Amino acid sequence: MVLSFSRMIKGLDWPLMIVTLLLLVFGLATLFSLTLSHDAIATERFQKQLLLAGIGVVLMVAVGFLDFRIFKDTAWVWYVMGIVLLGAVLVWGATLRGTTGWIELGPLSFQPVEFVKITFIIFLSKFLADSSYHLIETHRLLFFIFFVIFPVGLVLAQPDFGSAFVLMACALGYLFFIKTRKGLLLGMCGVMILMAVISWFFLFKDFQKDRILTFIDPSRDPLRSGYHVTQSVIAVGSGQIFGRGLGQGTQSQLKFLPERETDFIFAVIAEQLGFVGVVLVIGFLGFLMYRLIVIALRATDPFGGLFCLGVVLVIALHMFINIGMNIGIAPVTGLPLPLVSYGRSSLLALLIALGIAQSVATHRHNIGTVERG
Repeated sequence: MVLSFSRMIKGLDWPLMIVTLLLLVFGLATLFSLTLSHDAIATERFQKQLLLAGIGVVLMVAVGFLDFRIFKDTAWVWYVMGIVLLGAVLVWGATLRGTTGWIELGPLSFQPVEFVKITFIIFLSKFLADSSYHLIETHRLLFFIFFVIFPVGLVLAQPDFGSAFVLMACALGYLFFIKTRKGLLLGMCGVMILMAVISWFFLFKDFQKDRILTFIDPSRDPLRSGYHVTQSVIAVGSGQIFGRGLGQGTQSQLKFLPERETDFIFAVIAEQLGFVGVVLVIGFLGFLMYRLIVIALRATDPFGGLFCLGVVLVIALHMFINIGMNIGIAPVTGLPLPLVSYGRSSLLALLIALGIAQSVATHRHNIGTVERG
């Protein structure tokens, strides 16, 4: 079912829409500040992000017009598509910095795992909603574990430890919202530890091991593997209360800070806008998650509520890990800061997910009156 335009506007969760736009503007302003150093790469990335943000907002609104139960009814299709994409990237994918995670189609390229994060929570939301919020029976437990481990294993094969951790942690997070055996929670934690050990000895490249060892001891190799973290911590600390000013940070503008548009954009914000800028971006992300929780609690369809909680988990994990690696308390994993970092696939995927959340908000009054066959 598609709502009329007037009913869509009336039912739209405007706080969610506004905070989403504020985060996009915040990220674009930060990316624009990096173009002031006359960096061609920064300018190109800003232009691409601006274009993709516009396309993403249109998609978010368009998806919001749809009945979210379309995604519930086709959850199996999305899960299979995600598995196919993860398999395809291992066969035909392009390798960047040791990770085979991109599919190139002529001049275009995208990172399948970012979209799989969304298809993954669509499927798990459907599975758990159909299970009436509990995983007590043995066969449901086994199915749940299989459906989680299969895509996680494919992501680890790239290898992309950060994204694999997000998928596993999302699945584990769901278990706290439903009735299940305590042993399953312990088992899932055990599986995460086992996969981490297997990945360390058989999947991780040397540079990925260096990132984790550097997280434990950043001083072990300050000019190579520890350089990123060291420069990021310097940038964050130099911003103090009000920052050096937009476009004025020495670490970011003089390019001492690597991956400044992507992994370490939080350090750019901290250096240029200081503690005030940091509070703003964290506050916006916190409010974004709060609105998603409100929509989840108001949802009259179990799938809709679980999906919104899944989006909260994805955003929270990305935020905490990204900020953590910027201030030296988490290993560098390449996870972007939601809606702020440069990243075409992650940006589009999250905006589409927020569109589905908007659909949950706008269609909640129809549940129970107009059921799909």
